[in-house]
Amino acid sequence: MSTLDDVGDRVAILDLYSRYCFAIDSSDAGAFGDCFLPDGVFDVVDRGTFAGRDAIQNMITATAQGRPRHMYMNPWIKEIDGDSATSTAYFLVLNPANGENMGYGHYEDDLVRDTDGAWRWRTRQVVFEWTSAAYAGRGTNPDDDA
Repeated sequence: MSTLDDVGDRVAILDLYSRYCFAIDSSDAGAFGDCFLPDGVFDVVDRGTFAGRDAIQNMITATAQGRPRHMYMNPWIKEIDGDSATSTAYFLVLNPANGENMGYGHYEDDLVRDTDGAWRWRTRQVVFEWTSAAYAGRGTNPDDDA
């Protein structure tokens, strides 16, 4: 059974998922970087690993054009143990011009409550399970993101 503190932590973690989507979709590098610890790792399987908040923010700045819309679904906060948590969720990447599905997959997340009380990712792994031919062809172009 969850305690009131646990429920508050779960709501704060869900808020982090939403902040991530809005930050990446609006190319707000500062807000996106703030979703991660200063030494956090953003690993987009088969597309690149970005270690540290500066590298993560630079990736967002470099990939600002043609950004798809990101949506998360079915978030599962597997465990909260004090100031650490693990979670996963499905994601969908949509073309903002026509709403077509460009890809989907899941996140594997390791979170920490930071010194300011906010939950941030220590590591976020993005695993694509399918991408459209057009999106898959993006390879390592500057417009890649997850």
